[in-house]
Amino acid sequence: MSLGMQDAELIETIHRKYSAVLMDLDERGTSRWAAAEAMSLGWGGITAVAQATLARSLYHLEWYRGTEVFAGSRS
Repeated sequence: MSLGMQDAELIETIHRKYSAVLMDLDERGTSRWAAAEAMSLGWGGITAVAQATLARSLYHLEWYRGTEVFAGSRS
């Protein structure tokens, strides 16, 4: 799948944020950050965050999708 310029810029922005906090967070903190970032993006957020973080937190993002963290964001 080819990314548009806007998508590539979004993924780069997410990656910069992720890189800035990565060393200060343990695995749980990293997963919670990734879930919050994906939730803030809405539709496509999990995919964008997974691409930006090299899918390191994809499992946790999918898990958070089914928890209260995402309950308020569903339409």
